[in-house]
Amino acid sequence: MVQRIAANIAKLPELSRKARRLQSRAQARLRPESQRRLAVYAASIDRRNRTALAMKTAEELLAELIEHVRPPKECPIKLKEWPANHITLRNWIAIRGDLVGPERERYDKKVTQLRRTDPQVDWSNVNSREGSRRVILFLDQDSVD
Repeated sequence: MVQRIAANIAKLPELSRKARRLQSRAQARLRPESQRRLAVYAASIDRRNRTALAMKTAEELLAELIEHVRPPKECPIKLKEWPANHITLRNWIAIRGDLVGPERERYDKKVTQLRRTDPQVDWSNVNSREGSRRVILFLDQDSVD
């Protein structure tokens, strides 16, 4: 009996090496799935915290929209403060004048993108109001005869 116990004790380092190999193989199989779960979790945290970390001002959002759309002269584009609801979480709406052709397509695509990337904007620097809501208006009147 003692000899059998001594023989088993002698085999322990060999058994522990085999156990470690099996364990590392199992972990290697699980790693990609674990990494995917971690990446999804990290992305969800990023989405939840993005507004707190890097919220654009209303002026920056309007400037980005104007730069992308390049509206024709005397075509107004307005950003208006809007109460956020539990579905969209967006606190702004964009209102445009008469746009046709490529300007309208650029406008629609950019507004859709901004709704996804910047659902909340900082309105603290905006003082102009329409009723109880703050508003920023872009109206380019340069070189109009």
